[in-house]
Amino acid sequence: MLERVALLVFMVFITDKEQVRKARMLPAQSEVQVDTPEVRVTQWRLAPGSATGHHTHGMDYVIVPVTAGEMTIVAPNGERSKAQLGVGKSYFRKAGVEHDVLNETATEIVFLEVELKP
Repeated sequence: MLERVALLVFMVFITDKEQVRKARMLPAQSEVQVDTPEVRVTQWRLAPGSATGHHTHGMDYVIVPVTAGEMTIVAPNGERSKAQLGVGKSYFRKAGVEHDVLNETATEIVFLEVELKP
């Protein structure tokens, strides 16, 4: 009987590992710096162990890294990938991107998000 209980506890731990990881992540900090009819510029600061939270981009956007670093991107299906940031190495994405952005490194990640309003 004790073996079954231990197996059940182990199985629950394995299946709930993603929920435990999410519960430990801190919220990323954001500050809107510019908001005009044409664009919105937001500074994002991801401390080690923080995440933006799952979201869908409603507008085309440009990311401008302020610090170098590595972000973990989590797709809606749970697939994880790494994104390397280089200071000033901007990139563009179309509206509709859906993901969570995590900082699983030991250093803060800072970037500007420039959303292009229709």
